[in-house]
Amino acid sequence: MLCFSADQYTCLEIFAKTKEGDKGSVGVRKSPDGTLFTQPAGKCHAAWLKFSLEKGQRYEVVLENAAPVYCYLSGNENILEEGVRFLEFQDQDIVSYSKENLNRFFDTPYREQYHFQAYKNWMNDPNGLCWFQGYYHMFYQMNPASQGWDNMHWGHAVSRDLIHWTYLPVALAPQPELDDYPEFLGGAFSGSALVEGDQVSLFITRHFSPTHERTKMEYQTRVTSGDLLHFSPEETVLRVKPSYEISQDFRDPKVFVENGLYQMVVGSGISGGAAMLLFHSRDQKNWVYDGPVVQEADPNIGGCFECPDLFYLDGKTVAVGCAWKLVLPDGRRQTEWYYIGERKDGGELCVESKRIYDFGTNFYAIQSFEHENRRIAIGWICDNYEEHVFAENGAYGSMGLPRELHVKGGRLYQKPVEEVYSLLGETVLEENGKREISCTVPGNSYWAKLSLSRPGDFSILLGEEEDRSIHLVCRNGVTELKTKGVRSEAIGFTSDVEKVTEIEIFVDRRLVEVYLNDGEGAGTKLFYHHSKEGQFAARFDEDILENAQVRLVNSAW
Repeated sequence: MLCFSADQYTCLEIFAKTKEGDKGSVGVRKSPDGTLFTQPAGKCHAAWLKFSLEKGQRYEVVLENAAPVYCYLSGNENILEEGVRFLEFQDQDIVSYSKENLNRFFDTPYREQYHFQAYKNWMNDPNGLCWFQGYYHMFYQMNPASQGWDNMHWGHAVSRDLIHWTYLPVALAPQPELDDYPEFLGGAFSGSALVEGDQVSLFITRHFSPTHERTKMEYQTRVTSGDLLHFSPEETVLRVKPSYEISQDFRDPKVFVENGLYQMVVGSGISGGAAMLLFHSRDQKNWVYDGPVVQEADPNIGGCFECPDLFYLDGKTVAVGCAWKLVLPDGRRQTEWYYIGERKDGGELCVESKRIYDFGTNFYAIQSFEHENRRIAIGWICDNYEEHVFAENGAYGSMGLPRELHVKGGRLYQKPVEEVYSLLGETVLEENGKREISCTVPGNSYWAKLSLSRPGDFSILLGEEEDRSIHLVCRNGVTELKTKGVRSEAIGFTSDVEKVTEIEIFVDRRLVEVYLNDGEGAGTKLFYHHSKEGQFAARFDEDILENAQVRLVNSAW
């Protein structure tokens, strides 16, 4: 029997899909002889079912031609601190994972130990980042049903320090009608949060499109909340594109306040080129089009921007946009660009500098927010080249370390927030002045910092397994993350930092984050390691190493 105890929880939330045919159901019965309450499972996609519980009672889950794919207990009084309790169905038993023992669930070579990730299955863009009533809130795109992309939900987590996160109930679901049309996909796409006193407005893109056609419908909606646990009915606030030149891509609203008006920047394209569109409003409901704040003329970047951001920082305006482009036979290339300059009368950005945000190949969809005079950004670490290892209870995607942003000399500097360093643990290597250094790292979650007396050529091994490897390499002043023996081997971007004298590296099982010259450049790359033992080895062509240190990084779970 599939039994569990409600303990302090008052709700069972279960995502379930019909196994065969058109009918399946999930039932919950209070033990020993309580009434059975049933709800239909989803036909085409997993349905989100909720059952009320009595604290301290035992219950049995009854499945009729239905497969549960994601399940947790919620409704506890201290949910912001304790979070939900996840339930895993194993044969005729239910195993639970709460905040205290999630580390056992996550401790595999294929999951990060100090980067945020979904409890399991698919995750992409960060959404609705904000500080509200004592907590950092992060919503995120998720598919609870599998490790592949499908109809989008909004997951939700909170943290007091940006490092230790607590999972909360799923916040938003796809449109109900999608379950009746298997040939259509969509759901709650990306968006942002606007905090005003004791209320938060969440702005969301709703997406609806045929599976195998280019046509799509995208429009912007809004919900409000006083606690970010309960939400108002959703209302449409921007449905119609302002001109025929604007592409069908019309999504990912980022909303902020400027000069007494609400401002919204939306990702789109104009006449085949990527663009960020600017709107304003006095009431968050009626929006007036102002024009493109950035319009990209380079066709190689792609036809639309996604996940746009726009903010004022250190005396300059910064616009950030993601662009993807199919480049055969390499597949989908995704890049993130930032633009720095001045805005004309609050509208179009006069660009003074333009650069790639991250010189790795696996970083995308950053969103930023401001709290206590810090501009903090979080981005999605994605697998563009289908290297993901499908492990049981695995997770596709994770978030990069939260980065604090600054503008210096026409460049966007980005460093991990100071809270990250509270996780640093035992030192496993410290060397001075050598041309070659190396060590193995138990757990394969570590931090390394190298200081150089002057720029020079080097090669730093950050992962190796059989004929597969990942290195940080500098040759003739060009620095890049290079992989060998993997599908993305031929794909790479180079850093535009010309003189590297300081290198900071974070390795976390299947990913690498690199920061050059105290944030002058950053690069992120995936490398799947089938062992929990890590490698670090550095070789310098000249006597340029002043100091190198490698330390373990403790799990955030």
